[in-house]
Amino acid sequence: AVSMASMTSESDYAIPPDAYSTDTELSEPEQKLPKTCISASNNSSSEPMEKSGYLLKMVKTWKRRWFILKDGELLYYKSPSDVVRKPQGQIKVNATSSIARGDGKQLLQIVTGKHVYHLKADSPNLLEEWLRMLQSVQRVKAACPLFTQSDIRPDM
Repeated sequence: AVSMASMTSESDYAIPPDAYSTDTELSEPEQKLPKTCISASNNSSSEPMEKSGYLLKMVKTWKRRWFILKDGELLYYKSPSDVVRKPQGQIKVNATSSIARGDGKQLLQIVTGKHVYHLKADSPNLLEEWLRMLQSVQRVKAACPLFTQSDIRPDM
């Protein structure tokens, strides 16, 4: 005679132990879906969306500034040693920004709202690096409207 206890324990072993973990793995992507935008911007497998270096910025004349692209903002300072201070300015890069090559080989133009920024790189290769990075940030911002909401503020 087979007891009830041995029948239940046999039925427990009828299901392979790894069958349970498959169910939880299948339900996990659903839980992660709302975080897609966050993972797109923090995706460690793709290149980080940060860059820093010198660019020339047109004010009345070309001024050499240290630029840092981080978290969708292009901050600029007089020099790398000034990064501990408040930036001289910031350019928000989002889905509504226009990022384009300027009229010269090393020129870059960023249009945000009411402002047009003219920047110049030291070499055509450097310009390409900045363009690629800025456009990547812009694509992530466009794909993640949650991030761009805070960026859309009236200019005071």
